[in-house]
Amino acid sequence: MLLSPRWHEMYGRDWDVSRNRSVVVFARPCHNVHAMSKPSDPPRPCHVIAGPLGVGKTTAIIQYVQRHADRQRVAVLVNDFGDVGLDGAIIGGAVGLGFDTQTQIVSIPGGCICCVAADGLVNGLVKVAELPDIDRVMIEPSGLAMPHQIIDLLRQLVDTYPLDLRPVILLMDAGKFHSGWTSEMPYFRNMIDAADVLVANRTDMVDDAAVAEIRHWAQQLYPPKLRFIATHHGQIPDDVFDLVGAPQAKPVDHHHHDHDVKPDQTGGRTWDASIVFDRDALLAAINSLMDEQPLLRLKSIFRTDNGWEQIEYARGQLDRRATGYRRDSRIDWITEQPVDTAMQAWAASLEQCRAAD
Repeated sequence: MLLSPRWHEMYGRDWDVSRNRSVVVFARPCHNVHAMSKPSDPPRPCHVIAGPLGVGKTTAIIQYVQRHADRQRVAVLVNDFGDVGLDGAIIGGAVGLGFDTQTQIVSIPGGCICCVAADGLVNGLVKVAELPDIDRVMIEPSGLAMPHQIIDLLRQLVDTYPLDLRPVILLMDAGKFHSGWTSEMPYFRNMIDAADVLVANRTDMVDDAAVAEIRHWAQQLYPPKLRFIATHHGQIPDDVFDLVGAPQAKPVDHHHHDHDVKPDQTGGRTWDASIVFDRDALLAAINSLMDEQPLLRLKSIFRTDNGWEQIEYARGQLDRRATGYRRDSRIDWITEQPVDTAMQAWAASLEQCRAAD
């Protein structure tokens, strides 16, 4: 969803309480709710804590807020799909604030903030911008929301509201895991694609073999995740919230059937997520490579003028699909022979596939 640069004028600063189903809870009392964030204020770390229904997102946020209540002021935007707004009440009660005059709770439209309630997310950030001394912003979408759509929206707002978008954290229920998730249900596949950090929660309910299976599955994902965490009761290490950036491009496999892959047969490149590629030019370049260079495997994700796409080549077959990944554009390859100057020149030529401004 594209927003006008004048979105704050379109939506205004007044709040329709009767339509609101999400809440904004502040982890320390607010003494001056009318103070505005200054243009010179540094960007505030902003985290999307996502995952399907009932995986422990709210518990994970409560854990963080309780650990830092004496030294951080955390704004939490909670998106309940239903009409009651229960998760916000749970967080408010758990951190010991209650719904009094010192706890700032703002009602915004219900539904998923990735689509029908996107204006609620915008208005929520406007309200947070009016509050002083916020150290960190956390956004908990509903269990039905698509994280990549939220990231797309937030990236349109960073020039207006000072946000430092941090890696997307996705929680999973270890007890409900099975490796066929991503192939059987596009809903889960899109969530996994969008995740930068995977958290297998409730591992106290499964045995070590089950945790090892989840870990092995996570290690096979492309692109690689920044972190995989096995935990319980929503306990996410503090250093996860300090993560920035993306993993470096690296070979997608170390072995391909009977071939022993050597380092000089692999390569990769990455581009900033702000760069948009011309899809037709990109596909033409990849097809020309397959005609000229014997490949064992190629994996890539590109932000194109037709959306984000994952493009893979293996066993003589080129496959494409839409993806929820948003961290960067990237390509990794494994060639049958050591990478030569022609392959390096081809990789450099991808710069010519950028879409016209």
